[in-house]
Amino acid sequence: MDIPGDWTVRLLATHVSKFISATGLPGTIPHESAGENGGNIPHWKVLATQSYAADRWSINFTERYISDGRQNTQYVVCTPGSCPVGTSNNPTINSNGLRGQFLLDIGGTFDINNNWSVFGKVDNVGNVDPTMIYSNTPNNANAVNASLYDVFGRMYRVGVRLRM
Repeated sequence: MDIPGDWTVRLLATHVSKFISATGLPGTIPHESAGENGGNIPHWKVLATQSYAADRWSINFTERYISDGRQNTQYVVCTPGSCPVGTSNNPTINSNGLRGQFLLDIGGTFDINNNWSVFGKVDNVGNVDPTMIYSNTPNNANAVNASLYDVFGRMYRVGVRLRM
């Protein structure tokens, strides 16, 4: 069966199994930061796109995925009252896990004629909230890692293009 039009599929994936850094300063230990979603090194990050273009119209889908992770791999997880004494290398925390994120974006175009086209796109169709990074200290407010997580929520775009 011959389907008219063009299909395009693209998949980009990054897996970081180890990311060790050592300062070389006395009293410090090497830091394994692979899987730290509180930083910028999740174990998995995936971007997938699929598009179909016919004569006058096209549709595309984009999926973005970040794996579950931790705030910091050196934190010691415990409950208040049963925590060991924290150190600068291994502070204590009551929750260290950060959930990942899966987002879907959908867009499309329609060519009115050879010069004019209209387009639309919806980012984060499911309106998925970003993962909060909670702080145990009164001076630090809860935050979101905007370099990994979508912080805008669902976003709509529409427009017109003119080819000259």
